[in-house]
Order: sequence, then structure tokens, then C-alpha cells
Amino acid sequence: MPSAPAPLVPGGTAPDPDAPDGVRPQAPGPSSFNQPSDLPGSIGSPALRAAALSGDPDAAFEIGRRYIDGIGVATSAVRAVEWFELAANHGSVPAAYRLGSIYEKGTEGVPRDVAKARQLYEQAADAGNVRAMHNLGVLLAAGIDGQPDYRDAVRWFRRAAEFGLRDSQYNLAVLYARGFGVAVNLGEAWRWFSLAAAGGDSEAAAKRDEVASKMDTRTLAAARASLDGWTPRVVDAKANGSDAPDWQHPDSLPRKTASR
Repeated sequence: MPSAPAPLVPGGTAPDPDAPDGVRPQAPGPSSFNQPSDLPGSIGSPALRAAALSGDPDAAFEIGRRYIDGIGVATSAVRAVEWFELAANHGSVPAAYRLGSIYEKGTEGVPRDVAKARQLYEQAADAGNVRAMHNLGVLLAAGIDGQPDYRDAVRWFRRAAEFGLRDSQYNLAVLYARGFGVAVNLGEAWRWFSLAAAGGDSEAAAKRDEVASKMDTRTLAAARASLDGWTPRVVDAKANGSDAPDWQHPDSLPRKTASR
């Protein structure tokens, strides 16, 4: 049996192994909201508020973000979940990811629900959200089903790694180096540690050199050659929230569907 793998990089945090199985009773959290019908003027421009109240998913996501981050209003996870749920129900992939991250950890008024977090991460990851892919890999590696599912974790880390997500590149390298979920492959471990190191991860650079010291000349040369011309896959801007309107400007309006 191989020894336990080195700690994986969370990105989103993995479930706390010391946490009790049940969730402490809390004030009722969001469950089945009707569409929100009010917004304080301090949260944003009239254009943003009007778009959000009309059900625009980009605007609803932005309102949720402002509630969770306390921008223009007091921080409220409950109100954030309302708006993220509205956005996700109208097709916002980033909103599904943010909901997953809230339910994974739990917060005041929103009980921790790792099963729901997993469902939301799967929804967002299947639609192309790279962070959701990574966080789903973390949950699987941490044993959300009672024991680690390294094979499925490898699948999600690989998908995110191919999009250039450094933490997933690191985690994938760890699993290849230790043979968890895949056969031990030092060439692949070196390759993914190298890519994470190129992205600025100093720990990955040290791991890369450690792996290289265990490789023969031919295997190392092949691993180096595999990096020639490597480029990350193109990230879906809409699924990852990078094409959202700039709501900082008072006159911002949601983009028309045809222009996306």
C-alpha cells in the first residue's frame, strides 16, 4: 500500500475531517425563496438593481456577490444565497459555483451542506467552471462519500489542470507521484509540477526537482519534451464569469444575448 499522499491544495477548502457529521441547529437558512423583490439603493446603480429585479442572471449574480462581500450593504450570506440561487436558476454558471462554495463551508444563516455543495460543483464543472472542477476534485480526494475517490479526483484535477489552474496541476502531480487514482508515473508528475512551478508555485518547483532526482535521463528528457508547445485550453469566459458587464459604471446595462 502506498503511503498517504502529500496534502492537496484546497483552492476551495476540503471538508474538515474533525467536523461532526451533523450540522448544529442554526437560524433557518435559505431553502426555497421566491424571486427577491427589493434592493437597497446603496447596493448599486439603478441599472444594476433594475436588471437584477427583472431576473437578469449577470445582474443577480453581481447582487449576490455584493451581499457576500459586503459591498454597499452589510454582509449577508442569506441574501447572497437568494440572489445566487436566482442567478443559477436563470443559467448563471458562476452563481452555481459560488453557491457550492458557500454550502461547502457553511456560514451564519446558511448551514453547511457538503452534499449540496457537491451537486452545485458538479453542475458548474460540467458547464465549464474551472474552479468548480478543482473544488470537486478536492471533495472527492477528501472522501465526501466516506472514503477518498482518487480516481474521480484525478479526472477533475486533470480537466482543471488542462485549463491552466495551478492548484489542480499541483494536485494532479501529487497523485501521479504517489500512485493514488492512477499508476505511479514520475514523468507525468514532473510535467504537472513543472507547469505549476511555471505559474509561480515555489513548492511545486521543489517537488519537481525532487521527482527529477528519481528519474533516469531518458524519462526526464521525454517529460521535458512533453512541455514543448504546451498551452492551456481556452477557458469559457461565460462559465467563469469573465465576460460579465462592468457594473461599476452607473449606466452599465446587461449585454444582449446576441452579442455574447
